[in-house]
Amino acid sequence: MEPAGGYVGIRNRDWEGLMKSDRDVVIRALGEDFISSRGVVMMDDAMAVKCEKFASAFLKRAAAQMSDEETEVLEYLSTIRAVSLKDILAGYDSLIRQIASRTDKEILPLEVVGEDIKLDPDLFDSVLVRLGHIFRNAVDHGIEDPDTRIQSGKPEQGLISCSITAQGRGFDLIIKDDGAGIDVGSLEARARARGHAISADIPLSKLISLDGVSSRDTASDISGRGIGMAAVFEAVEKVGGQIDIESEQGNGTAFRLQFSLAG
Repeated sequence: MEPAGGYVGIRNRDWEGLMKSDRDVVIRALGEDFISSRGVVMMDDAMAVKCEKFASAFLKRAAAQMSDEETEVLEYLSTIRAVSLKDILAGYDSLIRQIASRTDKEILPLEVVGEDIKLDPDLFDSVLVRLGHIFRNAVDHGIEDPDTRIQSGKPEQGLISCSITAQGRGFDLIIKDDGAGIDVGSLEARARARGHAISADIPLSKLISLDGVSSRDTASDISGRGIGMAAVFEAVEKVGGQIDIESEQGNGTAFRLQFSLAG
């Protein structure tokens, strides 16, 4: 006979119920991510920065003496906090969907092609956040409504695409739409009306970045009066990048952002 309260008591316990109860307590206290992040090594940001600096310095000093495996590990550590440019861009599809719905426009899923680039979040955070202004304007100002597109001989659904190309120690990012294009004459008139001196050969990138310049008579809760684009140029220039714009009325607009990662 097994002793009362001994092995029989243990064997007959509702272990599944108890484990679920314990798990629920942990989740409430620490969040679902605590349970779901198996295989993830946690490291605070300060230590991650130290690892990056150490790995980068060691690579510069001793790369020639290291094995391929050692080099691979150090290269990984040197960009441990880096974010994927492709992933960031793909995330903007949600913003495009929301604005398209509010403006009664039809737009295909955002296309993101080319090479992936890993970026330092401390350096590029402002740029990546402000890219939203380009996507917002592409939908609100660029892509036409379905009826207008059909009348112009275009597909009913508009297209916004991103192309990434590595260039030596840097990269190019092209954000393009197949919308109505930019009415340069209208922008020049608005710029002059706001007191800006406009030369005959002013680059479109300079014109569109001027404070207060917009392709709309009135601001809306979606697109304002050009302030957002000025912020994009400011963020890009702050990290040493530059923006060129090409636009053809009726055939869309392309923003080419060029960055150097040398350092």
